[in-house]
Amino acid sequence: MTEQPPAPSTRPTNPGGGAILRRAYAKLLTLSVAAVAVVLVLVISVAITSAGDGTWPTLLVAVVVLVVASACLLLAISRGRTAVNGDQIEIPGLRASSSLARIGSLVGWLGAIVIVATGFLQNTQDIRNALLCGLLLGAAGLILGVCNDGAHRIAKRLVSF
Repeated sequence: MTEQPPAPSTRPTNPGGGAILRRAYAKLLTLSVAAVAVVLVLVISVAITSAGDGTWPTLLVAVVVLVVASACLLLAISRGRTAVNGDQIEIPGLRASSSLARIGSLVGWLGAIVIVATGFLQNTQDIRNALLCGLLLGAAGLILGVCNDGAHRIAKRLVSF
């Protein structure tokens, strides 16, 4: 039996393509940091306005979901950017970036459902503003889920081209 040669761990880009990809990843990282900052401001404002209302379970679930989704987003984009070396693309690095982004996406999307459900359950227990708190923080989870989807799509496209 003949053995198959191992798949190459790097792939060349067009001349100058590596610099373009690194700039694109830098722009994406800048936009992602801005999105995380907006989500952070939203969480802080919801926490301040609902202080003492008893919505701490919704806030706790939201903070856990949003921290994990934000960390996955920033790590995925950073890992994707470091996978571009000169005019070479490291395939394992892009796969790691894709996996991190997929995990962040799932946490963001599914976490948004859990956040809204927690807010709804607290609203049924007559806790003031719990549903509004759950809806706002659920929207923040969706924002991070969509951002992670974009990072995943870029990494997948680069691996398969």
